[in-house]
Amino acid sequence: PKKLDSSLHGERVFGAASRIGRVVDVRRFSDDVAAYEAQNIPKEDRVRDVLWHAITSVALFRGLDEAHKRILTDPFDVVHCEAGDVVVREGDAGDRYYVVEKGEVRVFHHKNEREPALKQLCDLDLGETSAEYGVYTKSIAAGAGFGELALLHASPRNATVVCCGPCVLWALDRLDCKAALRRVHDGVIQKRVAFLREATLGGGDSTISLGSALKATDLARLAAEMATETFAKGEVIVRQGDTASQFFVVESGRVDVHVDQSFDPSQRAPRITDKNRTKSINEGGHFGELALLSSELRTASVRASTHTKVLTLSRHDFERHLGHLEDVIETAHTNQSPSRRQSSSLDKSSLESFAEEECPLSTDDFDALEVVGTGHFGVVKRVLEKGTGRIFACKLQDKARVTDEAMEAYVVGECEVLASLDSPFIISLRACFQDKSHIYLILDLVEGGEIYEHLLRRVSFDEESLKFILAQSARALEHTHQKSIIYRDMKPENLVLDASGNVKLVDFGLAKVLRGSETKTWTMCGTSQYLAPEVLRSEGHGTSVDFWCFGVLCFELGNGRVPFSGADDMALYESILRMRPRYPRSFSSELVGFISKLLKPTTKRLYEWTEVREDPFFGGVDFASIHDRTAKSPLQQAAVERRRRIVQKRGDVVEAPLAD
Repeated sequence: PKKLDSSLHGERVFGAASRIGRVVDVRRFSDDVAAYEAQNIPKEDRVRDVLWHAITSVALFRGLDEAHKRILTDPFDVVHCEAGDVVVREGDAGDRYYVVEKGEVRVFHHKNEREPALKQLCDLDLGETSAEYGVYTKSIAAGAGFGELALLHASPRNATVVCCGPCVLWALDRLDCKAALRRVHDGVIQKRVAFLREATLGGGDSTISLGSALKATDLARLAAEMATETFAKGEVIVRQGDTASQFFVVESGRVDVHVDQSFDPSQRAPRITDKNRTKSINEGGHFGELALLSSELRTASVRASTHTKVLTLSRHDFERHLGHLEDVIETAHTNQSPSRRQSSSLDKSSLESFAEEECPLSTDDFDALEVVGTGHFGVVKRVLEKGTGRIFACKLQDKARVTDEAMEAYVVGECEVLASLDSPFIISLRACFQDKSHIYLILDLVEGGEIYEHLLRRVSFDEESLKFILAQSARALEHTHQKSIIYRDMKPENLVLDASGNVKLVDFGLAKVLRGSETKTWTMCGTSQYLAPEVLRSEGHGTSVDFWCFGVLCFELGNGRVPFSGADDMALYESILRMRPRYPRSFSSELVGFISKLLKPTTKRLYEWTEVREDPFFGGVDFASIHDRTAKSPLQQAAVERRRRIVQKRGDVVEAPLAD
């Protein structure tokens, strides 16, 4: 493909028609806070207490440690208002969250309005109407906050908020909030890395610390995989005789180690008493390290002697990132670099060579036949290649609109990502070029219809069709992950059928390449009902976000609706953060079990495509024939009928220049 202007990025257009009931995509790429530093506004401790109480009542911040209070309250800036001042106006784009320190504000909506009451604003009763602002629905007093949706993305305000007398407010900007949350996350990872660095393995002359065996980037990968568990005083963490599967680090508190010398697992449970306590382990200490080597039985019991938090790391997660621990230790002893599992990734040099490569094609080589789709930055046309007579899809993106919305890098990124992928289950990019006004992506034309379109016709898919769709779409995601690419936009609209009823993944406008030691990215993007909890909490997200979306996809295809919903955006997001979907009775126990492994927190989520294929839900599925596309698709007839309808509607097509 021809070199694209480095200042040009784009958005998805392929199959981007809006759907009834589907919440619009959240695409706020400017919110990527990788290089952004939150401001630090001085304030009294009593003010910080008010702010902390308010933000921790918001679902997005629940579970935060009070140790992070200063970081998260630093960016709040004071706002002084007088009676009648409008703080936010219904319909305006929102980018700040507010906490009331002093005074009272009133909330108004332009809905269910009645005859305006002839009263002063602050004299209105609940339910009465202001001629200017609408219905008075509630008041917000000191200590409470409003506008939290603005911390996620710049959606229009759904109400007007007016001061009822002099007020002192504190405002938190969205970028400042996300930068502060990233700082919190980075601090957590740094602390965990410090713990891991000091952990020792083996014994005697073969003792080695993880810090000497692993690179800093590898330690950071492991730190990101660690889960936090909390234990009350006296609660048993591990029991002598249990099968070892996890390594533990004491994050806070203290634990005691107990060894029952007369313990016989065939006779009784191990005794845990003060007399058989052998040692205590304080903050930063570790235990259970042999679990990283094998599944042998625990040789001791460990009990919390105070309220204790521990970090856990499973052998599975260790080996997924670094391979077997024995190999890591051996390479460290021989002063070699540890051999991390390698993936075939899209590196910087391949991106640069792609950008520099000249494409011999231009708009002169194609005739436009008709528009087959529309999108935010342009249209998708069915085109004829003049020299060969072959038919393709051409995705046109308007440069002016792209640059107006500062989306240049994402258009270029989509071209580069598609050029790096080679899978029968991913749409193929045949060429990419540009002229003064547009960027053109020449793609294979697939006319079997979006999976979403077929879902609307069927209401839901039977399990045979569901397994087929999931098996092929999982293969597509697995290929992107092997290239160190996060897809981030899995949903029925982005899965289309070819003429044989096989699935293809389309639209890589949100895809992100993880480069070098990167394990996470921070951009708030996706489709609202499919957003993962870690995206909503601005914790950073990696490939695990695609497994979450895969779980939502599975639920929607099997039931015709998404697993999480709400009356408005915040209610939807709170539903997602609770992670408690209600499964329909029509779902088999195997299907419920499979989805439940995906719709979990990141550290407990199903995280390997081999595990997906081996799940009981897919029992009896011939993956080999599905993957090599020799299996007959249960959707073939539907794809053929859909294409027939398209052809019948087409009629006589007049060829026209592509650039028109």
